[in-house]
Amino acid sequence: MNRTALTCTTIASLTILASAAMIASRVVAGPLDPPAGAVGSTYKTLTEVEPRIAINSTNTPGDADSVYRVTKSGSYYLVADVDGPTGKSAIEVDFNTAPDVTIDLNGFTLRGAAGSLHGISSSGFGHIEVTNGSITGFGQNGAMLDCRDYRVERVSITNCLHGLVAGGQGSVSDCFFREIGGDALFSASVAHVERCIAWDCGSGILVAGDSVVTDCMALGSTYAGIGVGSNSTVRGCTAEANGDEGFGLGSHVSISGCVARFNQVGFHAGEGSVLEGCVSEGNTQQGFWTSDSSILRACSATGNQLEGFYAGARTLFEHCSALTNTSDGFRANVDATFINCVSTNNAADGFECADSSTFSGCTSNSNGGRGIFAYNAAKISGCSVNNNVGVGVFGNNGCHIENNLTRNNQQDGISVNFSCAVIGNNCNGDGAAAGTHGAIKIIGQANRVEGNNISYADRGLYLTSGGNAVFRNSVKGCTVNFDIVGGNDVGPIGSAATATSPWANIQY
Repeated sequence: MNRTALTCTTIASLTILASAAMIASRVVAGPLDPPAGAVGSTYKTLTEVEPRIAINSTNTPGDADSVYRVTKSGSYYLVADVDGPTGKSAIEVDFNTAPDVTIDLNGFTLRGAAGSLHGISSSGFGHIEVTNGSITGFGQNGAMLDCRDYRVERVSITNCLHGLVAGGQGSVSDCFFREIGGDALFSASVAHVERCIAWDCGSGILVAGDSVVTDCMALGSTYAGIGVGSNSTVRGCTAEANGDEGFGLGSHVSISGCVARFNQVGFHAGEGSVLEGCVSEGNTQQGFWTSDSSILRACSATGNQLEGFYAGARTLFEHCSALTNTSDGFRANVDATFINCVSTNNAADGFECADSSTFSGCTSNSNGGRGIFAYNAAKISGCSVNNNVGVGVFGNNGCHIENNLTRNNQQDGISVNFSCAVIGNNCNGDGAAAGTHGAIKIIGQANRVEGNNISYADRGLYLTSGGNAVFRNSVKGCTVNFDIVGGNDVGPIGSAATATSPWANIQY
């Protein structure tokens, strides 16, 4: 090591030793003698450690119909399981003297014997909270909360006649109900229910109007899965294998992101309801059954045993799909509107609607009946209707059918009766079934058939009645291009090269 490095090392070492000496000189030991007088306790009292009240025979003695009875407001907790014998409830709360009560089951179980009453019961007008435990085997209700308002969290209720029955407003979250003979959860007033499961019960989750139910499941109920009153909101829920409705909904209900499988009716909604992003599969009746003036957006009905969608008057459908249902894909009453909807592989009609319906940008393919059946005063535009066993598009009287595509429908591509306009449609390969069919078939009178393009059908333009106007259509490659009875006003039929009339129909 050179002299400079050695000098630097020595200086650094001396500096460290000097600093250590200065620190050591400042360390002073505490006094060895204790302070004068008695030494006081530094521990908390039992009440400070656990300020709540234990439920036991001393603090909450029972009476003739209860094992324990709460008669003072406060926060209570269990210290052991509680058995409810015949003729008694496990815990009874008297709101007349205890209007504000919290009960922490503390992970323990209230267990009822045959002929017992309720796991927890309350009467009067007060507030109650129940959390964190199990209730099982009671002859009447797991919890019967006759109260002003309530909160129930993280409670499991099983094998009771009814689960949670509440008379006041409240909230229920993270609760589990199984093998309840009647209603798993019933609230006669406004309730907020979230992340609850009802499994193998008489009915699942039933709440009054103006309630909110989110992220819940109802599985295997004998009757309805999830039922809510009018003006309620339901989000992200599942109803599966229930014996009645998966979702029974009052009027003006908003429901989104929900799934109904293997119930009787998937979704049964009252007037003015809005359903968005819901799925209904494999139900034994309709996938969706909605009353008048409802709105359905981005909903899907697949494999249901009756109609995929069965709707009242003035229903709006947007971006909905009906696939492989045993009856019609969509069936609606008057004034229905369909925007960009799809109906495919249903056993009957793709769409069947009463008067004054509107279709825009819809698809109806490979259905066992008609593609679109719209009775009177319908407007059908921009739709694709292909490979259906029956007629592609049928409009009875006063319909406007424009700019649609029909292809390979077994019967007529488009068929109308009286006073319809059939304009600018493209029809290809229709009419392959036995019998006589037309790409465009006109049965009645006062119809206008204009500017359609027809190819490779059985009959191209097929008119069985007089009194119609037919012009500016082009037809190619049909078994019979123009099959038109007398008495119609038909533009000249010929090639484009030789046509001189602006009203000419082109045959090529």
